Amino acid sequence: MATGTIDGYLGGEVYPTGFHRQFTPQWIDAMLRHRGVAPPRRQERAPFTLLDLGCGDGLALIGLAAAHPEGRFVGIDALPEHVERGTAAAAYAGLTNVGFFCRLFADVEDPVAPAFDYVTAQGVLAWVSPANREHVRRLCGRHVKPGGVACVGYNTMPGWSGGLAVQQMLCLLAEEQEGNAVDRYAAALEKVRAIVRAGTPGNEARFLAWLDQISETLPARYFPHEYLNRHWQPLWSGQEHAAMARHGLAYAGPSRAEMLRAEFILHPNQIEELARIKGDEARETALDVMMNQTFRIDLFAKGLVSATHSDAARMKGWWAAATNEEEAEFALRSAAVTVEFDGPAARGVLVELARGPARVCDIAGSLGKVSDADLLYAIDALWTSGQILPCDPPIEPPDAAMFNRLNVAAAREGMPLPALVGTHGAMPVTHATIVAADDGDPVALAAIARLGIRLRSPAAGG
Repeated sequence: MATGTIDGYLGGEVYPTGFHRQFTPQWIDAMLRHRGVAPPRRQERAPFTLLDLGCGDGLALIGLAAAHPEGRFVGIDALPEHVERGTAAAAYAGLTNVGFFCRLFADVEDPVAPAFDYVTAQGVLAWVSPANREHVRRLCGRHVKPGGVACVGYNTMPGWSGGLAVQQMLCLLAEEQEGNAVDRYAAALEKVRAIVRAGTPGNEARFLAWLDQISETLPARYFPHEYLNRHWQPLWSGQEHAAMARHGLAYAGPSRAEMLRAEFILHPNQIEELARIKGDEARETALDVMMNQTFRIDLFAKGLVSATHSDAARMKGWWAAATNEEEAEFALRSAAVTVEFDGPAARGVLVELARGPARVCDIAGSLGKVSDADLLYAIDALWTSGQILPCDPPIEPPDAAMFNRLNVAAAREGMPLPALVGTHGAMPVTHATIVAADDGDPVALAAIARLGIRLRSPAAGG
């Protein structure tokens, strides 16, 4: 029988290590600048603070702490094993700018004065009880400084409507099974398959087929955390924006690059209809319906501060390439439109970034007659397609080598954080690339070099 839940949320099973680039300071700041909103860090490499609600095993936060010696990081999680792992890993890496606390959200007190420039919460809001949902919103509202931002990821309607019945069956059937969470999920899944084979009128069979597809790439421990929670509930974004507003936080825009520009994802008729909707809550809900949205990562600011000369600020932004010109695809495809962007600007960006991270203004100086507007459009298209990503100005983080050695060792055991730390921040890197780069594979080494990362063996010193 199921045991070890925390207010209806799965306990006793460690959540798989993950790195979500949309929750990093450099990504959030770039998104805000794109929306014409001043980011929490007004100057390059300025000191900052970040609180992560539901931090899991903490390795992602440790990577950020290693990449940003100028930052201070705090992680809160209700699972003791998560906090123990994070605390031990931070001590091993010698990091003093990150700390972990085992707390229920209800037990985290409101501060006398807000202390954090960033508050992040990934994989929390739609998975916990309504009471804890409100605690997450309270903590975001009370802990974010004026001019700061909360970054919140959550499952959304209407995209999850086809999975609601399957999730309910999985959760309730798993509670009748014996064994650990992974075993109980697997047994419940087989029972759900039998029920669907017997006959259901909805989209359950299609949803099960999708589960089979993603199970080929996601670790087994992910699925119990996703589906075996009593209070699992996808949310409507408009209602969530209203709820955050009641805590003093205004919607500042998405943190998903896929939603960067309407013309990249919507038909002109859809864009026209959205433009006629005045209210943010109704407009964002309509957008989710048009896209059949399943997941959002939203930015909420305390005191929206408009950024003057936002294009000029974007020209000073730093970028790194996740691919090279030869392997790039110069097209964006959504259910509504296909956008081609093959041209001198997009190709020029990738050629310049093949040498390593660079500022947009420096790229512009190398491209000759390409206009700033065309260059920024190419940046947006490459960003939306996942082929470049924002990064920070360069420094030499003193703890980067130690963190990378720790993570390479974890990769050898099959349980790495899919990221490495370099001169431009903590950057996403796949498990396979980490291992290949450590083995000296030239393709993998070139891939991480584009991100401003170099691996050094202990024998090389550092």
